[in-house]
Amino acid sequence: MRLVFLNGWAASSAMLDDFIAQLPFHYELYILDDLYQFELAEIVSRIDELMTSDTVLMGWSLGGMLALYYANLSTKKHKPKALVLFNSAACFLSRIDFTEGVKCAEFDGLKVVVKQKDTKALLRLFSHLLVAGSPGHKDDRRLLKRVFNSEALPSWSVLAKGLDYLENLDLRAILGSIDQPTLFVLGEKDALISVSSNLNLLIRDNFDVDVVSGMGHFPFGVYAEKVTSIIAGYLSSISETKC
Repeated sequence: MRLVFLNGWAASSAMLDDFIAQLPFHYELYILDDLYQFELAEIVSRIDELMTSDTVLMGWSLGGMLALYYANLSTKKHKPKALVLFNSAACFLSRIDFTEGVKCAEFDGLKVVVKQKDTKALLRLFSHLLVAGSPGHKDDRRLLKRVFNSEALPSWSVLAKGLDYLENLDLRAILGSIDQPTLFVLGEKDALISVSSNLNLLIRDNFDVDVVSGMGHFPFGVYAEKVTSIIAGYLSSISETKC
């Protein structure tokens, strides 16, 4: 089985080391970093290059939103066998009819540090948002200091374009068109993605939701072993599914 993983905003594959190390060896894993530097048509093309009829499409945060977008298209190369989405929502930002998304004031804080090209402020603010609320935040912060640094950051233009996607993508209307098995792994303490808002949107026969106790928006550090166990169990359960 092939796994194609769409990484999150500002993230690099180094942030996934603990998660990757615990995946069963027989999975073929491909990681796509910084997809959001491209227009949506190019993003689809790059995912298409790796898709087979036996591919599970995975995504973290913004990567999960792009996975949903791809899965809904009729023009895609292959229909994913399943979707596995970490800390992802169909709509990231709060709107008039969706008040449980990230508040505009908080989001504007990220936009300001990107516009000002303030590396230290960005690393400090986003690291906080990734682990805020989690009882494992101290250990996760130590990990992030090693793998989330100025050398690992995308360019400022790529970061700005990623924020545009987070601000403007609203995929709530397409959820009913996603007909393959889909697992949402959510963090109980996620400071960015509200568990309650997701649960209200994800009541569908082909959707499974697993809320990890204590986890924030970063599932690949302290909680990597738990998350990997959930994913391995889910992949095993759908391994014989014909989509």
